[in-house]
Amino acid sequence: MKTVSLSDDSYISDNVTGTVNAILSYTRQMSNKWGTLVLPYPLTLTGNESYRLYAIDKMTDKELVLKQLDGKVTAGTPCVVKRNGEQEQEEMTFTANNATLNMTIQPIPVNGLKFQGTYQAQEVNNGYIIRNDHLWDVAKLLEVSQGTEVKVGPFRSWLDGTTTNGAAKLSIRVDDSATGIDNPISSLNADDVEYYDLNGRRLTAPQQGINIMKRGNKTMKVIIK
Repeated sequence: MKTVSLSDDSYISDNVTGTVNAILSYTRQMSNKWGTLVLPYPLTLTGNESYRLYAIDKMTDKELVLKQLDGKVTAGTPCVVKRNGEQEQEEMTFTANNATLNMTIQPIPVNGLKFQGTYQAQEVNNGYIIRNDHLWDVAKLLEVSQGTEVKVGPFRSWLDGTTTNGAAKLSIRVDDSATGIDNPISSLNADDVEYYDLNGRRLTAPQQGINIMKRGNKTMKVIIK
């Protein structure tokens, strides 16, 4: 089966539609732990990927709170992506087989802003972008760097709209309870539970330390001492 490979240098027409009878992949070098993503084809997450995808749960005056996505992520969904592992410039590939292309991007409302995405590089004049593992107010970046432009790259997302928060930089946090398993103690020995380490590697059984426990479409961290 042939492969259709995308990168940040790729150009996709807004009029592209239909099912691609091939392996679709998008590859990116990611030096920071946190970034953003939007793809014109769906992904099916198994938990074995070298990355994790997140939706925005809420935004406060101090932080961006995320909840992990599991299962199928539809085409055109703006996401926050976290790189697993500590190696800088790690290459990540987002792959789907026989996928249906859909160039329509679905903005997601967040605190009066819109979590928006783009398939081509785009200049941004307001809102928030993720850079250097924090959420930055674009207007304040432009204030201190007059004469420069702020851009987001292709296949990336940002929070679009006028900001009234006042904070130039927000931290990023994952709310593990948002996808928690109801009774983790009784679930430890259940037949349908899967275990992974922090790098996304599947485990045959829970190990000492931090484990990612997945049951159905719910996940949580379990610490075994």
